[in-house]
Amino acid sequence: MTAIPTRETARQQIAISDIIISPFHREPKQWLVEQIAESMRHKGWEAGQRIVIKRDNTLVEGRHRIEAARLAGITHVPFEYIPDGESAISYGLWCNQNGQLTAADDVFDLAELCWKLSRAGWTGQQVADELGWGNKSVVTQYTNIVSLLHKRAYEFAKNHTFVNTNKRTFANIEFANANLKESHFRAFLSALPCPAGSPASTYRAQMTAVNELLSCDKVTAKVAGQVADKHAWRLKLKQAANRLFSKEVPFSERKKLINQIDSGVFGKADDERTFSRFLAIVEDLNANTMQVEIMHKDVFEALHEIPDESIDLLNTDPPYMVLGEDWDQFESKEAFLDFTERWLAAAMAKVKKTGRAYISFSQWYQYDFYEILKKYDFFGFNFKQTIIWYYKNNNQPSNRKEYRYMYEPIFYLYGPDAPELNFTPATYGETQQNVWEIATPQSNFKEGKCHPAQKPLELYRRIITTGSFPGDTVLDCFAGSGTSGVICRDEKRKCILIEKDEANISIIKSRLYE
Repeated sequence: MTAIPTRETARQQIAISDIIISPFHREPKQWLVEQIAESMRHKGWEAGQRIVIKRDNTLVEGRHRIEAARLAGITHVPFEYIPDGESAISYGLWCNQNGQLTAADDVFDLAELCWKLSRAGWTGQQVADELGWGNKSVVTQYTNIVSLLHKRAYEFAKNHTFVNTNKRTFANIEFANANLKESHFRAFLSALPCPAGSPASTYRAQMTAVNELLSCDKVTAKVAGQVADKHAWRLKLKQAANRLFSKEVPFSERKKLINQIDSGVFGKADDERTFSRFLAIVEDLNANTMQVEIMHKDVFEALHEIPDESIDLLNTDPPYMVLGEDWDQFESKEAFLDFTERWLAAAMAKVKKTGRAYISFSQWYQYDFYEILKKYDFFGFNFKQTIIWYYKNNNQPSNRKEYRYMYEPIFYLYGPDAPELNFTPATYGETQQNVWEIATPQSNFKEGKCHPAQKPLELYRRIITTGSFPGDTVLDCFAGSGTSGVICRDEKRKCILIEKDEANISIIKSRLYE
């Protein structure tokens, strides 16, 4: 340090370049630095003001004036040493209490200090003891202000909150009508936190909420919590919509719903009934756009609601009574075949005379299924062949008394007035034959596997593209994982999916709206 006596003050001065800034020192407010610097350019360093340093030149108090002096071209400033035995941190806060534009309880200064000390390895209790708080939970509450506010939201709040003054405009900056306290942030962040790694939508919601909070005439913890609750609720709705929207939903429709959220159509706070209503609105938008209807009902109840001869293509994969799943269990073979006969009769009544039906079934009971068809004279449809779905990636059965199952029959029927199959140049080859080699889905496949009886996308694509035409209506009365719906969405067909299992409904929605 180079001490320079002056004629005016006869005080010691220190070169700014020799001052050490502690890593625990508060960060200056840039607007305040620039304002002080402007004053210094006209009036110089204000008489009677001194910075406080430790014996090793580490700054204790006066950061704003130091940074302002740099901008104003001042190279040396007057100083005094911190009194012996005083803590630099506590003494600096005490000095702030007497500052014109600072305060000892500045929420941002304390938040940054607690954050920095914690990052440096101080325990919560050590920080609390240093600051005279006693209770370490207060340290956590201040630290959360830094860790749970997005950096930009934090800086915005910090630079628009004027501490220890009644002024509302200073240095051409409009400040908040009320000072923010730790209790305000505690209520705010409990509803709308934005920790590191949060999506951009969370930051935007938090930033909007902070802006609104700063515009309030009077801020209390209750007000801060209500503002955060409102924007957290809107964020939840927007995130749900963006997650569930089908890619086919037009931007104009999406924007309209988002505008309704922002205008408060769905209320100001999280509500389970309102959320369910909102999800139904999103699903209706998806259904109207994709023209895929999901009927979450028992198959007989759902089929009863569908008009007779309204379906162009029936494509379904019913229970086989061969898997260990609950939905594939029956008391006896007789009960299984009775169930099969009843749903088949109800479903075939919905198919137009110009339509087709593709029904996957088990090898074990394929002849029983044929007898049911024969009993009803094939429901007035033509039955002359089955499609053989040939797959190689199957190890059942495991005993060595039987050959491994490598195919599944798909019963194909077409109405008396059905047109020719929709063969196109794109379907040339195996697709126009009745043996299709397609692997059964596995978890490591691109399409994944989310259902034990999931059919391959390619299998259903061949059925739906050759057995129907764009704009036709396809019915799958045992939708399972929703593969029929996925293909109809992609191939511009209308689709009705019937499924009673709640877990499967969730799978269907995730696949349709991905």
